[in-house]
Amino acid sequence: MRQAKTSISNQIDRNSSPKRIKKYDFKQTNTFSNHNLKAIRKINIDFALLASSFLSSYLKTEVKIDFRSIDQLSYHDFIQSVSEQTNLALAELSSSKENFILEINSSVSSAIIDKLFGGDGKIVKLNRGSTKLELIVLEEIAQEFFKLISQVWSRLLNFKLFFSNFKSSPEVLKLFKADQSMFLAKFKITFGELESFFNFCFPSKIITTNLYELNLYKYDLASKKEKKIDPEFLKEILNKLKGIEIPLVAEIGQIDLKTRELLDLKVGDVIKLNEQKCLDNILIKIEGIPKYKAQAGISSKNLAFKVLENY
Repeated sequence: MRQAKTSISNQIDRNSSPKRIKKYDFKQTNTFSNHNLKAIRKINIDFALLASSFLSSYLKTEVKIDFRSIDQLSYHDFIQSVSEQTNLALAELSSSKENFILEINSSVSSAIIDKLFGGDGKIVKLNRGSTKLELIVLEEIAQEFFKLISQVWSRLLNFKLFFSNFKSSPEVLKLFKADQSMFLAKFKITFGELESFFNFCFPSKIITTNLYELNLYKYDLASKKEKKIDPEFLKEILNKLKGIEIPLVAEIGQIDLKTRELLDLKVGDVIKLNEQKCLDNILIKIEGIPKYKAQAGISSKNLAFKVLENY
């Protein structure tokens, strides 16, 4: 009986461990339903996919961006977490004139700059802020990020951001009151040797005043409508593609040469190709990629090839 009481007492002590207790902040109450949270998560995941695609194309290397979390905090807490070397890009929301902040830390900005200027995307530790030239480069990325975040949020809300400028952390101290409730959306970025984070910080009232609209079902419906392509727009794109010239090569023979034979080549030399038994098995390449098998012949006194089958 004593052993049973001891066992129960130990179990109660483990269950009531302080590690399992989370402090509740009554100043920043969580008013989100599961539908709201799912919609917010899906919106940020879609932004991460769009941003990954943009940066991969922009930097000409594989870039992976993942949505990590969204937290509620005071503006004072956000400012305290920002270092002096961090780049803060500001944008204004057209509907309410509220400010959005894109936080790009020095590791991310230095790796992007290094990659754009011919490097491998290495992290360069600098004890200074970004130069005017570096800010011009980062501004283009910030503008695209604000455009993409506007794109996904506008599926549910009247949401359009306009890039303003870059500020240092002391300059943004008075943007909001210290106790202003903010949301911090955190994203992980990976490419080359870089593995770091960037954040979006914005007033929580932008979301809390539109909770009814934050519904995953509504978001999915809006996403499907957005993916529908206007037939006239598609026709215009196809017409433009038809005018693009693409190299097509008919390969009638080949031969392997040694390096010394290539070095000895001179004008007038005759190169004998591998014997081709017939011209009924010509390989057609488009931009260097084998696509068809063809037959050689004459058409209107010109050498021509007839496509027989796919390669």
